[in-house]
Amino acid sequence: MKGTTIAGLLMLLAAASPTAFARLGESPQLIEERYGAPVSTGTVPGFTRCVYEKQSFAITVYFRNGISVLETFARRGLDLATARSLAGVVAARPIACPDPATESQIRQATGITSKDEVFWIWTTPVESTGAAFNPMECTVAFFNSPAVYASVRQALASDPLAGP
Repeated sequence: MKGTTIAGLLMLLAAASPTAFARLGESPQLIEERYGAPVSTGTVPGFTRCVYEKQSFAITVYFRNGISVLETFARRGLDLATARSLAGVVAARPIACPDPATESQIRQATGITSKDEVFWIWTTPVESTGAAFNPMECTVAFFNSPAVYASVRQALASDPLAGP
């Protein structure tokens, strides 16, 4: 069953291709073209949040000034191996753990001390992108800078009813 789940996820992602999946810097209209209409919208301090459902994922996109800056994919039972596969497909290149200083910056800014949360970073000629797997929330988040990830986590912490 678990192998089928991972295989199904990877097939979904391969069909979506990295050019049409978890792209940051897009408008709400472009995101809606990819995921469909949001099932809910709201705000957290500094961000507009839209939640979408696609396949077996709840996808939360955070917008700042009308541009997507973070996408979080949640699914019950999401594990490290599947999250790493997801990050690899989205990155379409080798992923690596961030250097200790960058990881420390993320952990300090967000207050995340659990070593269970895992971070990955990959770089293209034009940008650096990261991902964070949170096993407690069964989420993997994609962000274009550690500061954005930290800002969203802090905004959620200041508004506990907002959820992931």
